[in-house]
Amino acid sequence: LPEVRMARVDGSTSGGASGPASNIVLLEIENSKIFVAGSGGDATSVLTFEVRDATGAPIDLAHQATVNFRIASGPGGGEGVAPASATTNALGQVTTTVQSGTIAGPIQLVASIPTPVVSSAPVPLSIHGGLPHAGHFSVVAKQLNFAGYNIYGLENPVTAFVGDRYSNPVPPGTSVQFQSTGGIIGGSAGTEALGRATVTLLSASPQPQGIVGAPAPLNEPGYARITAETIDENKQKITANTVVLFSGRTQMSVTPTTFTLQPLKSQLFNYVVSDQNKNPLVAGTNLAVSTDVGTVAGDKNLVLEDTHSRAFTQFSFVLTNANPDSTKAKDATVEIKVSSLNGNGTLTIRGTMLPLK
Repeated sequence: LPEVRMARVDGSTSGGASGPASNIVLLEIENSKIFVAGSGGDATSVLTFEVRDATGAPIDLAHQATVNFRIASGPGGGEGVAPASATTNALGQVTTTVQSGTIAGPIQLVASIPTPVVSSAPVPLSIHGGLPHAGHFSVVAKQLNFAGYNIYGLENPVTAFVGDRYSNPVPPGTSVQFQSTGGIIGGSAGTEALGRATVTLLSASPQPQGIVGAPAPLNEPGYARITAETIDENKQKITANTVVLFSGRTQMSVTPTTFTLQPLKSQLFNYVVSDQNKNPLVAGTNLAVSTDVGTVAGDKNLVLEDTHSRAFTQFSFVLTNANPDSTKAKDATVEIKVSSLNGNGTLTIRGTMLPLK
């Protein structure tokens, strides 16, 4: 074949020879994130370097150089680079491939020329994601308690968090299956980059009747078990579980139901706010206690947190005949008001504040 040469604009046919190697730069990286070998994700990344002279021009064939590649640091799981050395082509370029090992973690690759001594800046790569590991698999609902026992069509996101044995997210698209003993739940979802897979729990039939074999009150109506399932590195099913409370309609009671208070004396009242299954109401439920005569102290202005603990169904306040009349008894009214997605309610207590004389 005839020899072909590029000509300069001034007519010279010298071809514009370069100087010797002075700098190594990363020209292209196929993947900055690769995955643990055997995980099903990309386990290799091709890197292309360009060797340049002091003017920044790629070195030519007359100044060919052998570039050596080494992993300056890595997780130590058998990761490697091949070829370990390569000779620059007519464009001053060389390529090599980094292969992941069995351990996740960061890698730094360095390209260098022995004579003259020239090195690239360390090139950072990351090895991510083996297959799911039972010790790094969990599932939670956005709401521990939602008002889904009697109200149908409410949505509650449920997320599985899936990591490998090295605490890294599993490869995106890892499938997770979901089941619920109450309502309807999305059957499956694939993980995203951080190892999260999210579906929607929808309030509907069946109303959960408790978790079989669980301790009270989890085995009673309202409580549902959510189960997430996937396959680990040994091709075995692994599961993670969480509990969600489907709370029902607002119910209220108070003890005692009336009072007669001497001047400057007080009375303790215990009141219960729950659903019909004795379970707590949803987060954001507001409890307010007020009186038209005297003062109240204690649980008189509360906003409930997100919980399925029955400890958050029992409350108390103290009513005091703080400003008694000097001559006559006064009728007094105490109101307990509940504002909740489970349903609003008011409970009224009537009694007497006695006078000083």
